[in-house]
Amino acid sequence: MRKTFTTGLIIFLALPLLLLGQTKMMSFKTGSTFNESAQFGVDLGTLQPYLGLKYLAFKANMELDLDGSETGLELSSADVDVKAGLIIPHIGLRMLLSDNDTRPYIFGEFFKSFVSQKFEIDGESMLDENIEDFVKNMLGFWGIKAGIGAEYKINENFGVCGEYGLSMHFMSGELEADASEFTEELTEEIKTDISASIRNTYVTVGLNFYF
Repeated sequence: MRKTFTTGLIIFLALPLLLLGQTKMMSFKTGSTFNESAQFGVDLGTLQPYLGLKYLAFKANMELDLDGSETGLELSSADVDVKAGLIIPHIGLRMLLSDNDTRPYIFGEFFKSFVSQKFEIDGESMLDENIEDFVKNMLGFWGIKAGIGAEYKINENFGVCGEYGLSMHFMSGELEADASEFTEELTEEIKTDISASIRNTYVTVGLNFYF
């Protein structure tokens, strides 16, 4: 995983440096189903390779102060802290179908998420290490996008665009459990490989800047 991340990061940072002599393009897009992103690309004429980055985060904190005086139960307080962050770089290619003021195109894209997470109660992990690794693996998905779009170029430096595409996410993980937790007749470990995929269509609109 570390080698894959390092290789991807080198490509992500090196591609713009290799294309410094070309016309640059910055895009800012927003749309349905968490498809907001910022992108940097180069205009090679018919082909426009680009890199992009998206960040998603979730945070929840609960301070529980439970009074069991009415029920006779002795209940303690607890501080629950849940955090998860996803950094999702992507690399893609647009191919223009015409080069008029209105420019239709098709595009394809690859993306991979990198996860940071914390699930704690009173400063201690609330999940078994195996389950925590499973959650991290499932959130560390990869995927592809493909679709069609059109850009209206207002002038040499500014354009607006819209896209309709299909996004596919793929994730997998392994769960391990001690069978004795379920029945005393078994002592071996149970391993389960789980894989899942999510497919959705989406629409985005964006602003393109050329320089």
